[in-house]
Amino acid sequence: ISCPSITGGNYQQIYNSGAFGGSIDIGTISFYNTYFNDGSSQGIATMDYSLYLAVTSQSVPNGGLPPGDVLFASGHLNGSTWPFGDTLTFTGTPFLYDPSQGNLELTMVITNASDPSNEVFTYFDSESGGPFSRWCPNCGSGQGYGLVTGFGTASGSTPEPSSLLLTASGFLAAAGAIRRKWAK
Repeated sequence: ISCPSITGGNYQQIYNSGAFGGSIDIGTISFYNTYFNDGSSQGIATMDYSLYLAVTSQSVPNGGLPPGDVLFASGHLNGSTWPFGDTLTFTGTPFLYDPSQGNLELTMVITNASDPSNEVFTYFDSESGGPFSRWCPNCGSGQGYGLVTGFGTASGSTPEPSSLLLTASGFLAAAGAIRRKWAK
């Protein structure tokens, strides 16, 4: 959502059902700003957003809203600087995801977007070879490539052990990215 190519339209990501060991009542979705640290100030775009979740049989997204999509959250982000190491977390209407029904699809519909000043962009953690795929307007589809995402349980629900494992693996990937960047 901070890439210069996504100033309007959809960004989608599909998470393979095999990455989840059981059902999860999703209450938060997080993205991590720990991929790229060159010491400069990073910025996040100004935009209106709507986040949709759905269960799908697709393994690679195509940019359209899937049948049965559910509005998870919507709002406005004001363009601002965003420090390295921060997490962007969206809280929304709980969505019960059962991986036995198919893959999880996240669609971000972005409108009224403008890039941050001075062409300074936020770099979210991304990974190749992951249990997901993504689609964006100017970059098309990418199997096994996408944003490292954390899914938190809705308040009042108890996380499944497998959900904790998936979230922990996201944090480990973020820690590895930080370590590699600091090593340089």
